[in-house]
Amino acid sequence: MLNEKQRDALKIVRNKAASVPDLFTDMYDNRDAYGLTNPMIRHEIVNPINHIIGYSDLLSSGEMGLLNETQQQNVKIINVSGRHILTLILDILQQE
Repeated sequence: MLNEKQRDALKIVRNKAASVPDLFTDMYDNRDAYGLTNPMIRHEIVNPINHIIGYSDLLSSGEMGLLNETQQQNVKIINVSGRHILTLILDILQQE
């Protein structure tokens, strides 16, 4: 069970994560003004998200030490959110 401080922190993370697709869409729609190409976007955004997903997979596996129940729940949220954002970004990049 999460305490109040953890719930507040989780709420902040969720709010910030919810704005990521909007920020990416704005960047993508204005990529010419920013001088961005799809390969640059893939490198600068997709690769770090893949690293976050991979690291959360590693944490979940227990190979880096056992996590308590709260930590497991938090890592699962990070993993699921990362996969969701990655799917949205790849869908946008494939529209081109």
